[in-house]
Amino acid sequence: DMLQLGVQMTQIDNISLQTTLMLGFALGMWAGETLDPLLSDEDVHCVFKPASFVFGVLFFIFVAVCISVCVICVTISSYVKQTAQEAALIVSTAAAVAKTRQHLQFIFLLFHIAMVVFILSAVLLIWMFAGLPNRIRFHPDGDDAVESESEFITELDDGSYVIACIDINSAAANRRRDQMQLSIGCANTIVIFLFTVYGFVRYRQIVRSYNAEELIPWYAEHQATRKKQTDVVAALTTKAARGVSYSEINTSRLTTT
Repeated sequence: DMLQLGVQMTQIDNISLQTTLMLGFALGMWAGETLDPLLSDEDVHCVFKPASFVFGVLFFIFVAVCISVCVICVTISSYVKQTAQEAALIVSTAAAVAKTRQHLQFIFLLFHIAMVVFILSAVLLIWMFAGLPNRIRFHPDGDDAVESESEFITELDDGSYVIACIDINSAAANRRRDQMQLSIGCANTIVIFLFTVYGFVRYRQIVRSYNAEELIPWYAEHQATRKKQTDVVAALTTKAARGVSYSEINTSRLTTT
């Protein structure tokens, strides 16, 4: 049992290390080098253009989910590693190993979710910087807008106009930008808040699961369930073996006949 516990501690260390590295890369996506061009209303990579806004919202939500899941995973991994060894020494080694095995499945699930969301965030980031058009069509209202000296409005050789992000001289465009920024901020805040609540609830459940008052009865029930499953498998194996032997006997009789 202690050997199994040692293997579990090694698995937790590996997952915790990889999750911490992923957390650092995810936080780097929220760094200034990424946020400045995406949230600038004068940059060609801004998220305030119609097509870019959908990608931008998904990108920020996925990064928020990745960071939240990574934090939950690292926190629970650290606690399980410390408490499982303590429970093995004080309560029961076999019970601690069985309960830790159960929590390891949840930790692996968190890691896989974080990995998938992180990859999706990276794909969205590539699309926003390389896949989407840098400039979009701009339809000026009146001669004054056409003759504007804004360096972000460009006249093409066919007489049409394109703009890098939004018309910063337009009150309506500025209002839309503010609404988009508010939407992104609210979406990220809601995601982080919900995952914080979920992580706290799961953490409290794991804390209670290692208490002797809950761990010993749970392990007794766990052992009874595993015994029933073993008995069922043994019975099915015996029946299958008997079926094979009967079929062999019948085949030999037919051959003899």
